Amino acid sequence: MGDTGIGLLERCVVLRERCGGDERVVVLERRAAGLLVYYGTRGELTSEAFGSAWRVSCVRLGEEREAGLVCALHGGSSAGLVDAIRSYFSQSDTELSDLLDLMDGAGIPYAYACADEGGIVCREEAGAIAS
Repeated sequence: MGDTGIGLLERCVVLRERCGGDERVVVLERRAAGLLVYYGTRGELTSEAFGSAWRVSCVRLGEEREAGLVCALHGGSSAGLVDAIRSYFSQSDTELSDLLDLMDGAGIPYAYACADEGGIVCREEAGAIAS
């Protein structure tokens, strides 16, 4: 399983930030289906950007892809997944879309889902769609 800092079937709040009436939360959760990275926002900025008072996005990737994600986030560092994700999202103005761009650039396949007041949008892994 590797030294990710999050064991089997566990959940870890990696980052919680509040600024005025806005809030941002990043959570890692390990399930049998793989690793889930949740990214939730709510408040005025979310409302302005997405037309919804709240928004929760989720990225799912297989356990075998975690090492690639840590490498993409921290290069050759020995940081674990929790530390790598915390450090990445602690940077000013880093959003989930930045993580998706990083994973796309590194060739790390993932599934994506997003929910807000308008509904749910899903994108399966590229390999899962082909047929």
